[in-house]
Amino acid sequence: MIDRMLSLTQVCEAEGISRWTIQRLIRAGKFPAGIELDNGRPGWPESWIKARRESKPRRTLSVETAPEAGAAA
Repeated sequence: MIDRMLSLTQVCEAEGISRWTIQRLIRAGKFPAGIELDNGRPGWPESWIKARRESKPRRTLSVETAPEAGAAA
């Protein structure tokens, strides 16, 4: 199966981060640099982005409950 190539804009939308953040992550070695396409722009195989998303720990919100009225703190 041929992997669809994503543009920087599409990667930004998929990751929920800005292009500048992606560039910083690339320089820090925390994001794949992509592949230079025919037009000289970078492209990322969709499978790379999906794999990265699946490998990241999921954030969960912890809900703290307020002490009940009359309970000792």
